[in-house]
Amino acid sequence: MFRNWSNTAQGEFSFFQELRIRIGSSYLNIYSDIFERLLGDEGEFEKTGNKTGISLIINPRHRWQVRTQLKYQESSSDTYGFEGSHLSSVPVSTFKTTIKWSRNSSHNVQFQILKKSTQENLSSSWGLQVRNQYDFGVWVIKTFWMSSVINENKKLYYWDLTLPGEMRTKVFSDSGHYLGMGIGYKPSTLSMINFRVSSSWNAWNFNALPIVRAAMQVNLSI
Repeated sequence: MFRNWSNTAQGEFSFFQELRIRIGSSYLNIYSDIFERLLGDEGEFEKTGNKTGISLIINPRHRWQVRTQLKYQESSSDTYGFEGSHLSSVPVSTFKTTIKWSRNSSHNVQFQILKKSTQENLSSSWGLQVRNQYDFGVWVIKTFWMSSVINENKKLYYWDLTLPGEMRTKVFSDSGHYLGMGIGYKPSTLSMINFRVSSSWNAWNFNALPIVRAAMQVNLSI
C-alpha cells in the first residue's frame, strides 16, 4: 500500500508506504513514512524527517486483543540560540503495547504501556494508561487513568477523554498523573447529553495543585 498527501497552504508533504500481512487471526504491519514541511511564512523553517515502524495485532482469545508497536523516528527540529537558529536531528524510538478486553457486552477495559527513548540518552520516559467503559443502555460511563515518568524532555502523548466530535490529546511534559471521567445520557433516540471532567497533577508524588477541567455537550432533537 502506498499513500501520499500534501497541504499546499501549510507547505506540507508526506509519502507513506505500508506492508500488511495476515497470519490466521493476527496481523503484521510494516510501514515507513517520509515527511517534509517546506519553507513557509517568515519565522518558519524547513522540517524533514522519516518514520519507520512495525506493529503486531494478536487476538489470542475471544474478547481479547493485544497490539504491540515499535516506531523509530528521526526529524529535524528548530533550535534557537544567540547566533540564530539551526536544525538538529535526534532519533527517537517509541514502544507501545495496548491490551483490550471486553469483559462483557457492557464493560470494556483497555491497558496501555508506553516507553520513549533517544539515542543521545539511555534514560527513558514511561507511561501507563487504564481505561474503562460501562454501557448501561441510556447511560454510558468512561473512566481514564494515566501516569507518566518523564526523563530528559521526552514527552508522552495519549488520546484524551473526549466528547463526541472532539479530537484531544493529553501531553505529559513532566512526571505526573491524570484522572478523568465522562458521562453520557441518552434521553431519546436522537438526543444525547455528554459531560466530562478531569484532574491532572504535574508531580509524581501529587505534591502539586490539581488542574481541573470540565466540559458539557447537549444535543437535543424534538
